[in-house]
Amino acid sequence: SNTLQFSERDEERRLEFCRDFKRIIENHLDDVWFTDEVHFQESWYSNSQNFRQWSGKNPHYHVEKMSYPKRTTVWTALNANDYTLMAVSGESYRNLIRNYFIPPYLRITGRFETYWIMQDGAAVHTARETTDFLRQEFGDRVISLHFPNCYNAGVAWAERSPDLNPLITSGGVPPKI
Repeated sequence: SNTLQFSERDEERRLEFCRDFKRIIENHLDDVWFTDEVHFQESWYSNSQNFRQWSGKNPHYHVEKMSYPKRTTVWTALNANDYTLMAVSGESYRNLIRNYFIPPYLRITGRFETYWIMQDGAAVHTARETTDFLRQEFGDRVISLHFPNCYNAGVAWAERSPDLNPLITSGGVPPKI
């Protein structure tokens, strides 16, 4: 099923996240990079990570699918002034940010020390090697699941809260694709 179930603790975390996120947006909107990924399957099926039904009732439906369908993952980052998108696989995520995301914006703007990065709780985003790397590159300016627990810094992405990411609420991958 792709229906999200919320607990009372989720409500508290979402409210806390909204307060922190509002503060960041009010002070640093031009510097926040919202990130997300989408999977394009060779054979179509509904990816429960990209398609959510916000409902009090669980629709209980069944979808047959291949165990390991061929797919391409496209990662994108968007801020107030620009966006970038790239095809990625799990093991290339850190290299993508290190080699293809940071350098162009550092060259264009001459700065990177004010940028924030916002990512969801995908396993590749929350792997210790990735969070260590993000801490090194972005310092405290990371919005990510579990990040504050590991480093006592940054802002915790509220689990089951995709609604605050403009990449999700605006339809995902930018139209140039």
